[in-house]
Amino acid sequence: MNATQRDELLIRLDERTCNIYTLTEKQEKHLSLLNDSVAKNTMHTAVNKNSIFWLRIISGIVVSGLMAISLKLMGVY
Repeated sequence: MNATQRDELLIRLDERTCNIYTLTEKQEKHLSLLNDSVAKNTMHTAVNKNSIFWLRIISGIVVSGLMAISLKLMGVY
């Protein structure tokens, strides 16, 4: 390998290194956005589970109350 070939190889390696660095930065930004989205979705899922829990409790109370009223009307209670 002569000096000209070596210099061309070093130039190509330098360009590849620069491209890899640029791509890595873009991937890190994209990954950061994805991580934020996952965190928000996790928080929303927890809130939804809590809301569903309370809706089940409330609907259970309402249903049991309606059953008690209907039993009173029928004279069973």
